[in-house]
Amino acid sequence: MLELLNDPWVIRGIVALLVLLIVPGICAYLIFLERKIAAWTQDRIGPNRVGPWGLLQSIADGLKFLLKEQIIPSYVNKVLYLVAPGIGVPSSERTWPRTSHGVPLAPLAISAWLNQGLVQGLPLSVADWM
Repeated sequence: MLELLNDPWVIRGIVALLVLLIVPGICAYLIFLERKIAAWTQDRIGPNRVGPWGLLQSIADGLKFLLKEQIIPSYVNKVLYLVAPGIGVPSSERTWPRTSHGVPLAPLAISAWLNQGLVQGLPLSVADWM
């Protein structure tokens, strides 16, 4: 059992699991804190409906988001309507790194840098929609 803790893939898996469990919780309560501060600055009652002092409001919002009914218009192609975000997001994510590497050191290299991003990024974005 202890030899498993020496395996780098097991350690990476444990770290990934911890990150996937801890980061959403931190984000949820930072959003709760933001709502409380916004309510205080606007002189109104903040989130206080769910749980003691509203501490479970972020969890209730997350459950509402997950259980919300998906509305699909009757006049659209249902498969394409559901798959379209999965086509558009990866294509934009693959072209972004090719055009935003930071500011080059030589000012005259900007044109070459931009051209390289366009030459590499444009075919990827076009190929994703074909």
